[in-house]
Amino acid sequence: MNAQDLLAKAKQYPIAVGGGLVCLVIIAFLYFTSSTPGELEVKYSEVEREVETIKQNETQSKDLEANVQQATKMVEEIDSRLILASNKTGHKRYFQGLVEQSGVKMSKDPYLNRTLNPGEKGVQMSTTEFAQVEYNLEVSGEFQKVMDFLYLLRTGEHFIVESRLLLSSNPQIAQDLVTAEISVSVLAEKKPEEVKKDG
Repeated sequence: MNAQDLLAKAKQYPIAVGGGLVCLVIIAFLYFTSSTPGELEVKYSEVEREVETIKQNETQSKDLEANVQQATKMVEEIDSRLILASNKTGHKRYFQGLVEQSGVKMSKDPYLNRTLNPGEKGVQMSTTEFAQVEYNLEVSGEFQKVMDFLYLLRTGEHFIVESRLLLSSNPQIAQDLVTAEISVSVLAEKKPEEVKKDG
């Protein structure tokens, strides 16, 4: 078959010949642009790692919405348990309520020692988000009732930590009568102007 015969066939079947030429071009393109087996293996490994990362992210994010809701609820609960630093009357009422619940007597009125606010010059605090109100308390009563008062103080509505506790008794006056001198720190909201600065 000579060149004239080939031209005649090409004219007779132009679509088949055109398709064949396109296939040859594609094969040549793939040959010259294809990666080596090593490069393909590296690419495959990269894709595998990406797929694994996507799977892990999907697994970890399954409970994300529930976790966010739980965290939000916890923050709201913490906020609801903070005292307002400036509400001294409210503080005294709270302590008086614990006295009545436990059956002890308040030997002296609660004494506000100081209020600490985060960020104030010269103030060393373990919290950066909350203020701290420090009170000195003195209660007296039967030993078990004083213990009940301390329990209510530690587990009550507000976040209270005892920094000092001194128990004393006078057996000559009453065998089971105890006086407790207590220094406490109560977590409180920041000053309003500080909250505005953060917002």
